[in-house]
Amino acid sequence: MLLKDSGVPDSTTQAIEKFKEALKDTPNDPIAIYSLAVMYQREGNLKRVIDLLKPLAVHEDNRTREKTLPMLLDAYERTGELMKAAQIKRELDK
Repeated sequence: MLLKDSGVPDSTTQAIEKFKEALKDTPNDPIAIYSLAVMYQREGNLKRVIDLLKPLAVHEDNRTREKTLPMLLDAYERTGELMKAAQIKRELDK
């Protein structure tokens, strides 16, 4: 987590590798998944963001969904998946 904010030129790449490694040990950790999605968003890999966050959109923890849904909405809008974006907007409006 420190790498992602370090300001080192390849900190995003380094952080991605560390989060991927962490997820090998704890594959369902929503904090690691969300943090990895943030890194992929930084590098513009929105398909990967969607793949990571889609399962968290229905997570049983409200806080996890509250953090996940706005980023997932942004990724859907930026990739032109407007039907999926509309579904997320409805969920956010609840």
